[in-house]
Amino acid sequence: MNTCLAVQRILKPRDMKYMNRDDVNLTLFFTKGVGLKTWAEIGSLDREVAIYKRLTEHLNSVSFVTYGGHSDLQYGRSLAKIQVAPLIWHRLTHVTILNLLFRHWHVIRNATIFKTNQIQGAEIPIWLKKIFKKKLIVRCGWLWSLNLEKQTDDARAIKRARLMEKNAFESADLVVVTTPYIRQQIIDKYNISPDSVSIIPNYVDTDSFLPDLTKNKSDSSVWKICFVGRHSPEKNIISLLRAIHLCRDKVSKPIHLDLYGSGPQTSDMKHIIDDLRLDVSFYGNIPNSQLPSKLTNADIFILPSFYEGHPKSLLEAMSCGLPCIGTDVRGIKELICHKVTGYLCNTDDKSIAGAIKEVFSDENLRTAMGRNARKYMVENFSLEKVLKMELDVIQKVINM
Repeated sequence: MNTCLAVQRILKPRDMKYMNRDDVNLTLFFTKGVGLKTWAEIGSLDREVAIYKRLTEHLNSVSFVTYGGHSDLQYGRSLAKIQVAPLIWHRLTHVTILNLLFRHWHVIRNATIFKTNQIQGAEIPIWLKKIFKKKLIVRCGWLWSLNLEKQTDDARAIKRARLMEKNAFESADLVVVTTPYIRQQIIDKYNISPDSVSIIPNYVDTDSFLPDLTKNKSDSSVWKICFVGRHSPEKNIISLLRAIHLCRDKVSKPIHLDLYGSGPQTSDMKHIIDDLRLDVSFYGNIPNSQLPSKLTNADIFILPSFYEGHPKSLLEAMSCGLPCIGTDVRGIKELICHKVTGYLCNTDDKSIAGAIKEVFSDENLRTAMGRNARKYMVENFSLEKVLKMELDVIQKVINM
């Protein structure tokens, strides 16, 4: 890039020998085109920033490089000590970098560690790492290329994703993933040293997402099912709707479905709901802070996806002590132990219907699965547990 030599002449890299975490300035780079406004609009702002608010208590500073433009600053006021460096993502990467250096060069200059939120957009911190000689943590919540392989036949797009992943993983001082499966995929596909790939799962605020013992659901005249997530093909909501239709007159009470989220299939779903005469409420995207009361109002939670990474909605439902039904697919079966922490079924409508009927017919099973799910979340995925993992990774990187 033409700007490379100019930047090298103007700014000399700082001495990067840090021994203590409280010396560290962490700069998180958002996903390409995503800003705080994006997180707020889909209701995930509180959830996403929770860990970084906690990190400000242990590090010298935490900064966000966001791509929602100046409007991101209004959300920044609720982020405690986190500093926001807003930009607009330009189709020419070097233009985005120049704007970043011109507007927020002090954030880049003072950073100890750069971190990516996802692979898309990693090219900027990768380039800046080389110029400023900073440490780089590449976070990969899910493998972009694997998802593309399931969603498209566009060989060029898949190839670009793989090249970006390869560059990101090879440039990183440490790669952080959410599951052992993703870790092994990176090690095998990109020949990355196992010592360079750490696992930090998604977290759940178990102090907010907790069972509501005051509610007596047995008095309800309907069974209430809840789904939270994007209305897109991989979530397999169409099969869930057909499964509910198959359950008609085969469970002790009528079924009502609450759908939270939005996406490209919403219109198609509404047509099917009308055709099958289902009792469904759409609530769109709501703030994450409102979800606990919505979840605890349900009798069961269902995630019927064809595949998942490490689904946050399932973590939150399990933390609320809900009996959860999930499909026996990658990303879900690692969290649900069949008839222990939840109920596993296949992705077709008949199998989902069978799961619904069995769970609704067995109160003892529902109670046991909900109790076990809550215990499993507290012991393995609480904010405190994951905070310790984040701090350990940061310590490992600064000692490299």
